[in-house]
Amino acid sequence: SQLPYRRVGSIFTTIEKDFFKILKEIADQEKFLLFAKVRLEDLLWLPYDIENRFGLRNRVKSRHIDFVICDPINIRPLLAIELDDSTHDRWDRIERDNNIDRILKDAGLPILHAQVQHSYNASEVLDQIQEKITTKS
Repeated sequence: SQLPYRRVGSIFTTIEKDFFKILKEIADQEKFLLFAKVRLEDLLWLPYDIENRFGLRNRVKSRHIDFVICDPINIRPLLAIELDDSTHDRWDRIERDNNIDRILKDAGLPILHAQVQHSYNASEVLDQIQEKITTKS
């Protein structure tokens, strides 16, 4: 019998698609690689000999980052980007975001929280990206 899975119409919402187009333009211009909906677990690693490894792994399991910019040679993550809409104002999302921000900061991967807008200025977004990459916040 046939399984009930169906292909989605798009992996992005309309808002995500608009922001992706700006990021793609920037990535092409700056020679970055751009990835979308990357599992947090694929951006981080844990030493095998640490205490509570299983619990720490569970903190990132099943979470993803909206966009990731990588260098084109080593495909090393340079910047995580979260597109924040009004749902990020809820207390549970604030707590989740703060947790992920701390994890990424401690791992040495900067994160940019981009606010949802009706339109984006590529130059302004590029400035934000470059600031985060160069300051390694």
